[in-house]
Amino acid sequence: MLKLDPMPGYVVIKRKVQDDISKGGIVIPETAKAKTQQGTVVAACPPLTPDTVGASEYPELKPGDDVCFGAFAGTDMQVDEDSYLVVMWQEVMCVVRPNGKAKKS
Repeated sequence: MLKLDPMPGYVVIKRKVQDDISKGGIVIPETAKAKTQQGTVVAACPPLTPDTVGASEYPELKPGDDVCFGAFAGTDMQVDEDSYLVVMWQEVMCVVRPNGKAKKS
């Protein structure tokens, strides 16, 4: 098993797997499935300076965080038998947290 250590400003994400059966009980074939836009952070390395994207502070991302990202964000990578998505820090749109557990600024 290889360990992925991203370069500064990049995040490694494991996409969530889409269900084979819809909520209505219809079986969805592989060819009709769309790639999900949610995943779990595997590894993250924050940018070196806030000046790289003009933000004064970056949100904290750590392994295990559930995140949302754009449909065309990042690069898909295959490592061993697992598939990962490597995105720039700025391409992560939000961190999904349980209700009532929002991080205070």
